[in-house]
Amino acid sequence: MSEDVLSDAFFDARERDLKKRLKPKRFEHARGVSKTAASLAETYGVDVRKARLAGLLHDWDKEYGDDEIRERARALGVDVHPYVLDTMPRLLHGPTAAAELERAYPDLPADVVQAIARHTAAAVGMSDLDMIIYVQPYPADARGAPATPAPGNRRGVEPLRGPIARREGRERNSVSTTTTEKTSKECALIAACAADEKKATDIMVQEVRDLIGVTDYFVIATASNNRQVEAIVDEIEDAVRTKAQMKPLHREGTQDGTWSLLDYGSFVVHVFQPETREYYRLEALWNDAPVIDLAAEAGLTDIEYSDRIAKMLGKE
Repeated sequence: MSEDVLSDAFFDARERDLKKRLKPKRFEHARGVSKTAASLAETYGVDVRKARLAGLLHDWDKEYGDDEIRERARALGVDVHPYVLDTMPRLLHGPTAAAELERAYPDLPADVVQAIARHTAAAVGMSDLDMIIYVQPYPADARGAPATPAPGNRRGVEPLRGPIARREGRERNSVSTTTTEKTSKECALIAACAADEKKATDIMVQEVRDLIGVTDYFVIATASNNRQVEAIVDEIEDAVRTKAQMKPLHREGTQDGTWSLLDYGSFVVHVFQPETREYYRLEALWNDAPVIDLAAEAGLTDIEYSDRIAKMLGKE
């Protein structure tokens, strides 16, 4: 007889297993993610049992070190881009957990396995369940597309009002292409110019619409300290409101002030401090995304770039 992997008994058993695998703080994080994922699932019409299980198990392999997780990925036959394997092993714990759990529990629903696999670096064509699990650790533990920075057990449902509701047509902070309103690209460039006004460095605008599907552009910038992060975000919010008559769907920030986010629906702004940007390398996760030439498109010719970003942009 097949095991009922969505039952309370299975959930409780895996929770006991997880407690043995993770450090106490990480274990409590997983429990919080599970609880919030279930709440989000109920709000957006996703299977609550699947969401709570995927949320619980998403960090199944989180305690492995860089070399250990690389070896685990190879041993499990995880298909991963060489760049991620070499430079961002911290992203491998999602795919390796999915591979291991699928082998150990073959009755796990495919969409649960997929959500666990995608929670570290996302993918094209994310399902609602994928996005519910993807936003949970962000950005305190994570990585890429727009979401929220608080720990899983302190998060509400607002972060998904952009990604899920936009795709389903229930809500949209749309940007028209009429002559009287700004396009999403124009708005992203307004944000980039505002960041430059406050002396941000490493400013980039990436067109990610064909890779992510829930937003059109990422605007990414670096600030030197907490105060500058806030000043840049305030300037961007003011400039977009004044010049494009738009307000963000939500504004989020890490407790330590190292990362702040503005989600406008059609574009998303990330402002990092240097160590946080270097650690997560958000722009590298979507290195196939076209990068807007800010000198040609916005007249920004004096942006300061770090060696890594300059190399990525061919500005060495």
